Amino acid sequence: INREKSPKNEIMTSYIASNESIDSVFHKSSCGWMKNVSLNSIIHFSNKDDAIKTGFKPCKSCRP
Repeated sequence: INREKSPKNEIMTSYIASNESIDSVFHKSSCGWMKNVSLNSIIHFSNKDDAIKTGFKPCKSCRP
């Protein structure tokens, strides 16, 4: 069996935002500010650049 492993220095972090956000802020998926957001309103980004290109700015708390 040949199982490829991800490099140990590769960190998988997802970035999320709420489509109901007034201030258009995106967060790390672990940010406490997202705990009260409805699952139906979460937007997922694969990287920071995508979030910024979509008009979102980084959270000042989790600093994605």
